[in-house]
Amino acid sequence: MNLSRNNLGDKFVEVLCEALNTDTYIKSIALAHNCIGAKGFKKLSQIALTHPRLLSIELSGNSGELKSEHQLEVMKYAFLKNIKAAI
Repeated sequence: MNLSRNNLGDKFVEVLCEALNTDTYIKSIALAHNCIGAKGFKKLSQIALTHPRLLSIELSGNSGELKSEHQLEVMKYAFLKNIKAAI
């Protein structure tokens, strides 16, 4: 799902993550250049851990990216877990 360059921000990410809690199909989300900050990154890292099929989230060009190294590590772990489960 490509939602890049839409100026969505953290509030949209919160709504998106709520929707993803019931989704079992989406494997990839592009959210590049959407003014997502540290709060949005935290929500996305949480959903990455719980979503059964999510393999990637494109987040380049967002303000939270340099402030959230821990969340990025959590996402990497979650994606590796889902990739291994898919094999």
